Amino acid sequence: MTDYENELLADFGSDGESDVDVEGIEDKNLEVEDENGYVPGGPREKSSESSETGGGASLDPGAYLRHLISNSSITSLQKSLETFDISKIYDITKDSKVLPIIGYLRDKISSYQDDMRTDYEELMSTLTFGTSSNSEVSEHSSSEISQYQFILMVNEISSIINNEVSFIHAFNTLHYKVVFRELETIVSNPVDYARIMLLIEQDLSSINKYQEDLKSIVSNEKVLVITMSAIQQVQNSSDFKLSEPDFNTLRKSSSLVLELNELLQDLSVFISNKLFRFAPNINAIVGPITTSQLLTASGSLKQLSITPSCNLPSLGVKDLSSQTSGSTSRRIRQTGYLYHNELVNQLPEEIQKPVLRILSGKITLAARVDLSKNATDGSLGSKYRLDIENKIEKLLAPPENRGDKALPIPMDPKSKKRGGRRFRKARERLQMSDLRKAQNKMAFGQQEDSIMDSFGEEIGLGMSRGVSTAGGSSSLNIKVNNRVGGKVSKAMEARLKNEEANVNLDNFLQNTNKEERTERNATNDATRRINDERSESKWFSGMKRKRDTND
Repeated sequence: MTDYENELLADFGSDGESDVDVEGIEDKNLEVEDENGYVPGGPREKSSESSETGGGASLDPGAYLRHLISNSSITSLQKSLETFDISKIYDITKDSKVLPIIGYLRDKISSYQDDMRTDYEELMSTLTFGTSSNSEVSEHSSSEISQYQFILMVNEISSIINNEVSFIHAFNTLHYKVVFRELETIVSNPVDYARIMLLIEQDLSSINKYQEDLKSIVSNEKVLVITMSAIQQVQNSSDFKLSEPDFNTLRKSSSLVLELNELLQDLSVFISNKLFRFAPNINAIVGPITTSQLLTASGSLKQLSITPSCNLPSLGVKDLSSQTSGSTSRRIRQTGYLYHNELVNQLPEEIQKPVLRILSGKITLAARVDLSKNATDGSLGSKYRLDIENKIEKLLAPPENRGDKALPIPMDPKSKKRGGRRFRKARERLQMSDLRKAQNKMAFGQQEDSIMDSFGEEIGLGMSRGVSTAGGSSSLNIKVNNRVGGKVSKAMEARLKNEEANVNLDNFLQNTNKEERTERNATNDATRRINDERSESKWFSGMKRKRDTND
């Protein structure tokens, strides 16, 4: 419970059964646990002393219960296994923390079972807003306050009882494995294990006579496996049996497991009856225990209805840090009350997250319906749970096996051919010639003539050279179809004519240029020759004038 709830419950005062101061008890008698795991001065020790001495004062069970819930981490299975050495514990019933208060819890359940006048909604709204004065709180009777306190404690009590059942089961399997080693692996349920151990005890050789009784505990398949394992162990190993005092200890521990399981069922029925009036639709979806946990964590039904659905998986989470042990391999960090519900906890990790999302949304809707006082018979919650189960089945279903899809029927459109003279001519032009047909035939009983092509491959000629006769001559009667000879299309003829005209033009231009160059060269030669003659005449006349001047 939260600090605010503890303060409010302290304001409520005592439940009218005892005037013992809780804080004083916690300081004096409930400080530490001894090496065996129980509280010195607790109800078990006091009750044992009073039974031995014939009477005496005992500690208030209500105060002890509140202290046990406030220190619930001490009673966890992991802490118990780390703190105690089970192999050194002789009688585990002496170390039970719930055994001293079983009678107290049953008295509370029986006293509140018939009392249907408690206005639970009003009490929860008082807890939510915290605005009620002391005078308003004092209006409630002491029985109503006590009942409300007990309802708030039920969910914590259930977790403590489950941890103790697991701890006792570890004790039973450790000591009984010397008698029946395979039973631990066949039956994992602590309650079924305890029932089978009390039924067959150490008489494994007569296991067949217990088959009918075993069928009322486990399935027929497991009964067969248990029978065969017991017979095999008797045949392959010595018939080891525990001493009578040792087995009496196992009887007591197994009986305690059955008693704790019965107490859990009574608590579940009690809280289910109470919460069915207050939150019937939520109760129909997740059950009474988870419903009480969610209401206690949120504070009231109104607070739960206005809480976003994405925050519901975080309610009840003790540590969101991913550094805690065991959380590295877990895909979900929000392991709160909803995660430990039967709808989610037993599912594969791959679908737990989507199931939590679906479940949170449905719980929020159901809380709003319960707050508005609609569907008080829980029919809407049952419908929501059915929807959740259907969605879980779809998530668990294997992927749809889609076979190979058949190809569509081929649509063969009618070929677009054109008949008539043009088509016949085209087919005649492209068909195999008579010479090729003769090459593809071979004369019976005669060697075929062959030639070598340019690539060195041998090509048979068949009957293309005729059929050899006895005289050595050959006859070849092949008709040549002149109509299928090589023909040039009109377009090709036009292209050839254009190319021929271009070639002629190029030749003409080349010849013209050649003639022009020849004429130009001849003109240049004549001009050069004339210039040379002029230069010679100038030189001769100049020399003559120079000689005349000297004379």
